[in-house]
Amino acid sequence: MRLPVVFAVLAMAAACSPQGAPGKADSADGAATATAGPADPTGFSHPADADLYGFYTAATPPKVGNWQLSNFHIGDEVAFKAWEKGERLPTYAPVMLEFDDLTSPTQTNELGAEFHTGSERILPTAYLIAPDGRIDFVGTGAKLGKVTFHGRLDLARLKTITDAQSSPNSPPEGFDADATVMTGALTVGGQTFENVTFSWYGGD
Repeated sequence: MRLPVVFAVLAMAAACSPQGAPGKADSADGAATATAGPADPTGFSHPADADLYGFYTAATPPKVGNWQLSNFHIGDEVAFKAWEKGERLPTYAPVMLEFDDLTSPTQTNELGAEFHTGSERILPTAYLIAPDGRIDFVGTGAKLGKVTFHGRLDLARLKTITDAQSSPNSPPEGFDADATVMTGALTVGGQTFENVTFSWYGGD
């Protein structure tokens, strides 16, 4: 009987098989199995007086099962200072992600837009926003589990857009309100979505 030898060889081959390179899609939705990447941040840090407030929406929202990314929110300086002093709400943070349950019923808001009634906000266990625009986030949701984001804000482009939209004058020629202002890798539900691009929306 040579079965033990065969099983041993198969086990060794499985252990040596490549598990897939980061960023290489394993499925039709563009997700890859989560692999080692940038280290998750610890603590809470942001550049003082940074004007980053708004809702960042993905050009192609990542989707895991029934859940789809709705927006990546960054708060104002007041929210940052309160959070970093330990004054925290259970439903809001100055850096957080919100996912919609696409199987939940929809309703219409006061602006006539439809939204899903089922959602989950991922609040941070840690975040870091560096002066050069690097942004790292880690949080955990009751339904989605651990969620991380490692990316970069295009601070110059973001300022161009926010300045143009707050100005009483017409936007400059070639102005693109939907230009990409943030790019990064989102990991959720054990899947990593590389090069997710976001535009900025100031809210209502």
